Amino acid sequence: MQVTTAANGTDEVITYKSDLWQYTPDSIVSSVSGGNTSFCAGASFTVNYRTVALTLNPGNIFTVQLSNASGSFFAPTTIGTLSSTSTNGSIIVTIPAGQSAGKGYRSE
Repeated sequence: MQVTTAANGTDEVITYKSDLWQYTPDSIVSSVSGGNTSFCAGASFTVNYRTVALTLNPGNIFTVQLSNASGSFFAPTTIGTLSSTSTNGSIIVTIPAGQSAGKGYRSE
């Protein structure tokens, strides 16, 4: 997930690198429980989300994906999913056990 600050300087813009998803400011806000930013291969953690002004239909699936070591989402790895219509919740994700170390990984 790519988080940037909107032109007004206060809202966050969450951009999902997919043909299906692109949300405008305040549509989805996500955070990692505990505020950690570094994780080892095989580690599990929780990504919390809340949506604003979205209607979620039955069958909605939230997906968290991991980029390659260069930050590209050309062929992402799915590390967690949640089928939910709730406007807020938690997705348990797991970094693959054989994932090589690096500082260029991103999630979306």
